[in-house]
Amino acid sequence: MPVHVSMAEARALPGGRMPAHQAHAFLVFVNAADAASAAIRASRELAASGWYDVEVIGAKPVKADVVSGRPPEIQSAFEDAAFGGIGVVLFEEPVA
Repeated sequence: MPVHVSMAEARALPGGRMPAHQAHAFLVFVNAADAASAAIRASRELAASGWYDVEVIGAKPVKADVVSGRPPEIQSAFEDAAFGGIGVVLFEEPVA
């Protein structure tokens, strides 16, 4: 299955790594058959990981050569998705 990448935004639940209710942006890489399945899985995975008001914006297939040369956390998230099903990059700066 191809790896898809989505942008997402969600708010932190209390007790997590980020301050409660603070909104953050994500890149979510998912190994999925199609874009719709990738977007659904991205939303479910974020919700299961302590986030709410999850909004996934699109999902597009992405190949390894596109992430080559990008920051290590992006390359790592792609590899996590390719070999383990999902990889997430959390942008720690809150969304205004």
